[in-house]
Amino acid sequence: MTDVEPTLDPTLRPSARFTPNVDLLVFALRGDVSSADRVDVEMASPTGEPRYVLEDVPFDRQTGEVLIACQRHYEGMFPAGDPIFSVHAVEAGKRRAVGEYVVTHVWR
Repeated sequence: MTDVEPTLDPTLRPSARFTPNVDLLVFALRGDVSSADRVDVEMASPTGEPRYVLEDVPFDRQTGEVLIACQRHYEGMFPAGDPIFSVHAVEAGKRRAVGEYVVTHVWR
């Protein structure tokens, strides 16, 4: 598992490498989700397209972890660069931005 703090700064990004024996990577996006009823994550390329919305993703209020899995076959999904993960906490029906996260993917 790769721990990820919110940042768009390319010099501070963690990287994750797929190897011949690794087809799945798990990222723990860290943020304040302590009062969240639900957590949603938007994934978008740096250009904004394509864009995917994942609702009600796994998270842990106590540790502040939002878990996201990335599979090798996603390689071609974001040709403009590594996806930006935007995390939103839903609290009492209201949506709140938690942070934006990027992991440098090394596909080969």
